[in-house]
Amino acid sequence: MTYHANHQESEPAYNNPRDAICFDCGRPLEGASVRYDGYAHSGKGGGHSIYMHTVCASEMAQRLICDAWPNRRAK
Repeated sequence: MTYHANHQESEPAYNNPRDAICFDCGRPLEGASVRYDGYAHSGKGGGHSIYMHTVCASEMAQRLICDAWPNRRAK
């Protein structure tokens, strides 16, 4: 993940930061943001950038931990 103090100055590899919306809440991004660059199919098929407001990223991280932690040893 990459933190950007000013979202408009981010330089993503695949998406225009001016057109991005928050992955979590769906609102346009202004000010600080977090970007996660992932890849589908083990790096094949192009990249996908996920943008979030910093607050939305923190809330989503909390939810991911709550969902995954109880099942961390599941096979």
